Amino acid sequence: MTLPGKYRRTCCFAAAGTLLILAAAVPPAVVSAAPAPVPTATVPAAPVLPPYSGKRLVYPIADEPSTECGRLYATPLGFFWGKAEHGSDLEAVMHEQSTGHPHVYERGTVVIGRGDVVIDGGSHLGVFTRIAVLRGASRVVAFEPQPDLVACFRRTFAKEIAAGQVTMVAKAVWEKAGTLTFDGAGLGFHAVDSQRSDSTTTGRLMPVTTIDNTVEALGLKRVDFIKMDIEGAERQALRGARRTIARWKPNLSICAYHRPDDAEAIVAVVRNARADYHVLGAPGPAQHPPSLLLWFPRVDHKPR
Repeated sequence: MTLPGKYRRTCCFAAAGTLLILAAAVPPAVVSAAPAPVPTATVPAAPVLPPYSGKRLVYPIADEPSTECGRLYATPLGFFWGKAEHGSDLEAVMHEQSTGHPHVYERGTVVIGRGDVVIDGGSHLGVFTRIAVLRGASRVVAFEPQPDLVACFRRTFAKEIAAGQVTMVAKAVWEKAGTLTFDGAGLGFHAVDSQRSDSTTTGRLMPVTTIDNTVEALGLKRVDFIKMDIEGAERQALRGARRTIARWKPNLSICAYHRPDDAEAIVAVVRNARADYHVLGAPGPAQHPPSLLLWFPRVDHKPR
């Protein structure tokens, strides 16, 4: 991420903070009061940044009121641009990717290796994209249909996008290309046709595409890792990735808690593409897996 010069003195903190969430559990710390956001013109040359703890991982450190994505958030994974209303969702996602959380997208042998080509289905502000970049992924293709999140994602990853390391596809992933009605907002944004019980018909029409079509359009030579957290549309999106799964046998990290039969249905869809996938479930409340990890053993990856 490219930061304005006035913020660059904080970059050394981002690099150190990265290790907290990627290499080890966050150590206990006394949480001090968060610094209040200040207008860009008055950002201190060396802002006082907060200690991170298990209680709070996201702090706004600067505002550019006239800019669409003008709030700068400091996190253990570095800086993210967003809006004022994005803070709580960013906090939730950051906690989910903390060591030991049942929603963490990497587990056992399902990990991103250096040089991997990664697909981030449901990228939001880009937390998992950032993890993939820090792991050394050679290419990350992110899918996100919400225009405000797309704009903020592009600002955060402007440098990586310019270098060709990150690609933003401003569409949702589905089983076929076209348009689809979506409801909700933020982390709860979902396709009405994904049959969630809280779906209504008051949403908006959004473009959708498939992973297979995108892989072919971008000319990707391989795909090593696919992550999906798309609010009940995982099975449809996996059907749209059948050729990619069959050919490249990527590691898969697929959320399986949005619909009651996700655990069974998602396994069936994947094994319809390749019968040799093994299943690693992440345990959750009442033994219901909040995230279902499907993996194909690869000798070049070591378990974390």
